[in-house]
Amino acid sequence: MEQPKSITEIILTSTVLASIVTFVLTVIFGQRQKYKYDKKIKEIERDHHLEIERSKNDFEKKLEKTKQEFQLRLEAQKEEHERKMEVLKRIESVRYDSFEIVAETCYRAKNLSRAISKGRSEDNAIERLSQLKGNIENLLFKGGVHLKKGEIFKEVHAYKNLLEIYIIQIHKNLNKDMHDSDEKDVEKIYNRIENLFNKIDELILEKIY
Repeated sequence: MEQPKSITEIILTSTVLASIVTFVLTVIFGQRQKYKYDKKIKEIERDHHLEIERSKNDFEKKLEKTKQEFQLRLEAQKEEHERKMEVLKRIESVRYDSFEIVAETCYRAKNLSRAISKGRSEDNAIERLSQLKGNIENLLFKGGVHLKKGEIFKEVHAYKNLLEIYIIQIHKNLNKDMHDSDEKDVEKIYNRIENLFNKIDELILEKIY
């Protein structure tokens, strides 16, 4: 017959069994804890990844929006610059046209004055000269801004005044007898007209070319 186990054996057996059970339970609990920990880590990593993706998408959207706004501002500035340049071109074109008209009118007035002073003019020469003087006066009035910017307003105005004095002197001579007329005064005024025209012509050439 099997001998009954002693108390010591029973205690040892119970202790061993308890240790085994404790170990198994510890392993099982540890595995469960590890599973929960790993799962939590994965959830954190997933959430972190999603947050990074959201941040990346938000940054890309903001960057794209900024690029579009910058491009729109750049295009608007370019259009504004082109518009201003077009306006400046038109102003310069009008200014150059004014210069050319002034130069041509002053040139015709000078030639007509010379023909009158040399006695080689037609009967209506003085009337035509008066018209040219009036044309110059109108140019000073209408294109004064351009002429002032071109720094020739003062000279053209003085030229117009000289023509006026010249015309007055011519009329005086016409109303005098041949012996009383002062042709030297006419010649002197014409010389001043020619000299001033040369100065105006030089200034206009500098501005145009």
